Amino acid sequence: VFLGLSLGILMILFGLAGTIGGVVAILDPVGTQMSNDADPFGTPPSLQSSLALTAAEAAVGLAGGALVVWMLGGRRRKSRDSAQAAGQEQHVRQNQGG
Repeated sequence: VFLGLSLGILMILFGLAGTIGGVVAILDPVGTQMSNDADPFGTPPSLQSSLALTAAEAAVGLAGGALVVWMLGGRRRKSRDSAQAAGQEQHVRQNQGG
């Protein structure tokens, strides 16, 4: 459970950082290219490229969020199911004894 939650939180953080970077690349493509140390005066990334990268990073963040919700939901469901099973066993014991 801890590993799944940790992975989900990391995915959310990477997705959030990538989405913010993608939005900045969409709003200021020339500034984004200037921060590229390998080719600061090259052609900035296209709008389609920036949109695709932003969508991919947002998908990573959403998948991480879904993983966290699934891990937490499964944990609650297991404890609730075990509590119901214990209650049913107690009910059966009471009926057999009386």
